[in-house]
Amino acid sequence: MQLGFGIVGFAADVFGGSLIKGAVKTLLKRGAKELAEEGVEQGLKQGVKQVAAKGVGQGFNSFSAFKRAMGPAGPGQAWHHIVEQTPGNIAKFGNQAVHNTGNLMKLPHGAGTIHARVSGHYSSIQPFTNGQTVRQWLSTQSFQAQYDYGIQTLKNFGWTP
Repeated sequence: MQLGFGIVGFAADVFGGSLIKGAVKTLLKRGAKELAEEGVEQGLKQGVKQVAAKGVGQGFNSFSAFKRAMGPAGPGQAWHHIVEQTPGNIAKFGNQAVHNTGNLMKLPHGAGTIHARVSGHYSSIQPFTNGQTVRQWLSTQSFQAQYDYGIQTLKNFGWTP
């Protein structure tokens, strides 16, 4: 059973999961491993992006409300907003889009982790940001542009969907 529970667990986290998790397990039991892997990966690549961008996931009025409903990220983990929860983003896109199951994911937390490296990158000044931090520059972008940048940044630091 090579389909890692990383993919299944990520699908479960993003989509509230027992339905997807159960379907993947059923497909695996029936010997459709490759089909299940390809379907889940393709679904995640397209679905996660669409869920957050279109507000299809479950939205919450605050990050605290999200954490009450979804629970803690777990030991050594942190909840990560792909599109950051800045006051400007909340004002522009609303709580329901920013604190949304399609925009939040669990990441390892602590020194040297992807989460720490991404946060450091967002505080840095890059050649394309015209003297602003990445965070400041991103605040001028659309939800979709911020989401795409966030996913690409995660990949650049070693995250694999």
